[in-house]
Amino acid sequence: ALTTATETLLTYNTERWDNNTMHSTVTATGRLTVQTAGTYIVSLNVGFASNATGIRWAAILINDTSYLGRGEHPIVSSSSSTVINPGVIYQAVATDYFHSHAYQTSGGNLNVEATLNYSPEFMAHWMGN
Repeated sequence: ALTTATETLLTYNTERWDNNTMHSTVTATGRLTVQTAGTYIVSLNVGFASNATGIRWAAILINDTSYLGRGEHPIVSSSSSTVINPGVIYQAVATDYFHSHAYQTSGGNLNVEATLNYSPEFMAHWMGN
């Protein structure tokens, strides 16, 4: 659950694959840490529970200091969830790390939907140097 008007780090307790030890399901579970320098495609998919009030946004950060990409949607319906999926291409050095954050202003707590292979999903793919 996301508290209203509070930017929140998303954490991840499972992996589909991790062929370069970028993520841990035990420590710093919100991080994807770059092991190999180069160009990365980083993407995020976040579904927010249905609610007709406020805004929703999701963002990708580098080293928890700078936003690389962010998507935002005003809410227009209480009958469907809101899905936000920012993505970026970024030239990273080894030890850089990516975080994903989410934010909502519904006036109360609001869940991020936990849907297998859909939400939340966070990935970084090394494209080369």
